[in-house]
Amino acid sequence: MPDRPLNSALRVLVVDDEPAIRNMIVMLLEGPDYAVQSFASPIEAARHLESHPVDLAFLDMMMPGMSGLELAAKVKASNPKARVVICTGYLAENVAEMQHAQHVDQVLLKPFQIDDVLKVAAASRTA
Repeated sequence: MPDRPLNSALRVLVVDDEPAIRNMIVMLLEGPDYAVQSFASPIEAARHLESHPVDLAFLDMMMPGMSGLELAAKVKASNPKARVVICTGYLAENVAEMQHAQHVDQVLLKPFQIDDVLKVAAASRTA
């Protein structure tokens, strides 16, 4: 898979079965710096990844049909350099386990702040 050309839009995937969370992240990142695709279904997102690799993924942890960790593996399979962020409302003791998961680069605890999303996206642009 070819790398993203320098100065091109960062390819972002947002997958969350909660419309409010999904739409908030999409709204924050819409613009020339980010090409954002969003899905409520992790199954549909996995199909999309087969032909559309991404550079950054925000994934809910618990979704019907497939967990965020399972989808994270598919993100990394499509682009091993992709940055995967799990968004979760899980208790803090489970966060350490998720952070050590093979395909997860960062964990954002719900409810997260707008600045958290923007910082992750900005750091991914410079990586």
